[in-house]
Amino acid sequence: RNRPFDLVIVDMTTPVRTAAETIIALKRSGPVRVLALSDGLAAGPEYYLVLARHVGADAVTSRPCSMSTLTRRIERLLDEPPPPMPDGLDEERLEAMLDMADRLDDAVMIARLMLAQARKARGEGAYSTH
Repeated sequence: RNRPFDLVIVDMTTPVRTAAETIIALKRSGPVRVLALSDGLAAGPEYYLVLARHVGADAVTSRPCSMSTLTRRIERLLDEPPPPMPDGLDEERLEAMLDMADRLDDAVMIARLMLAQARKARGEGAYSTH
């Protein structure tokens, strides 16, 4: 990157492994603040947000949230110096969490497909997986 970022917002649910790996890469590349968002989908936002904190997110927020809540969270983050990547990241535990996230991603995709098929069967509109 040519110019450092002050803040990066990461969506933890699209897909989770990539989001977690993005946070790790950002924190290892230098001081940057990371705000992780999650609606949780099938697993609930808590799982995704705990994972985000474990891999280095500086703050987490469940979606949906109001614009004023998001703005306040961003302002608070920008008022503080960005903390570095946590020391002693347990790579084995992290890999286990990422493997679980992969399984959750698969389960969510299957649930979305099943919901889309049910909606299509009821004639409720376009077939969509998102």
